[in-house]
Amino acid sequence: MMFPEVRLTSVRVVWQPPAFPNGIILGYQISYRLHSRDPLRWTTVEVGSNARQFTVTGLSSEHTYVFRLTARTAVGWGEQQEALVVTTERRERAQPPRKLSVPQDEVEARRLRLYWVTGGSGSSPLRYFSLQLKELPSGPWKTHTADIPHNLTSWTVDRLKPFTSYKLRMLATNDVGDSVLSKETEAVTTLQDVPNEPPVILSVKPTTTTSVMVQWKRPTEDSINGVLTGYRLYYRELPANTSTGGDSGVQTTQNHTTSAFITTKSTFKTVSSASLTEFELTQLKKFKHYQIVMTSYNIIGESPPSTPVEVSVGEAAPSVAPQSIKVSAVSSSGLEVTWDMPPLETQNGLIQGYKVTPRKTSKNRQGINTTCLPGERQWGTKTHLDKRLK
Repeated sequence: MMFPEVRLTSVRVVWQPPAFPNGIILGYQISYRLHSRDPLRWTTVEVGSNARQFTVTGLSSEHTYVFRLTARTAVGWGEQQEALVVTTERRERAQPPRKLSVPQDEVEARRLRLYWVTGGSGSSPLRYFSLQLKELPSGPWKTHTADIPHNLTSWTVDRLKPFTSYKLRMLATNDVGDSVLSKETEAVTTLQDVPNEPPVILSVKPTTTTSVMVQWKRPTEDSINGVLTGYRLYYRELPANTSTGGDSGVQTTQNHTTSAFITTKSTFKTVSSASLTEFELTQLKKFKHYQIVMTSYNIIGESPPSTPVEVSVGEAAPSVAPQSIKVSAVSSSGLEVTWDMPPLETQNGLIQGYKVTPRKTSKNRQGINTTCLPGERQWGTKTHLDKRLK
């Protein structure tokens, strides 16, 4: 309800239909009285459902009036809206709020409390305040709230980002229009909050018979909500009957209930460096299956857990090449290659075979691959290359 036109003895009131009519609007009722008179002495006028304005005449000049407006459906009259208006021709725009301040002890991660002192009304009662904010260092000014009640001197500003700096300013609105903008506040920074996102596990690869290498992608900057401190890797041994099988031994599980469970029922390792993107998980049991999830954390707490990944531990690629390699010519086109098996502790499983790759030393080098099986030529430690060599 607004009063865009006010004279000494008349006012024009305009309005918009209810946001939630709860039925079909059948009409409106306008009631008014002198602010200083008996609160029970109202003059009442009813208008049709299509009306959006009404002019009241016969008023006393330089007086304050109370107006009430309500709408009706077939069930009855709804709630009333009330406003004051002064019958004067000396109206002007309101003054903006003054002394905007944000006490540091009322700043949280996603909201803060703003205080101000109300400025002059310009002989036209205030209707509401609007709040604008700017995200530092270079964000634009945006209207955050445009309907703060005119009789308040503080407001909780919510929907803010954690660990973000803002400046705020306000303006007041009366029936004449908007005031100029207030002075902006000093920069205020919201507190940190727990990260919204975990890292994304990219791969989990066995490195030895009792360890795996976990690689991940850092969570997005917008989700960290502060200064990222590091990561936690949670892992637990799975029962044998939950084995996923397969050649890779690694499977992503889409069950987030499981991932939440594992963080409370599992062992964890802390990676206290936000810049790292891989970590070797050691001292695992041979020939067991493990489930792994990760979280990111800052000084406030941990993010939700990542999607779980399952991995089989027990075999890995040999970590050391064959030893004592010897090559001798057995003919004009044949070589004999002998070697010792890698040390047992570096085999990381059962040796399945060897790959021998001779390479010419001339300018146009050409490699020839041959694969030896374990049972061949002294258990794979000797082989002949002939007929193909030039």
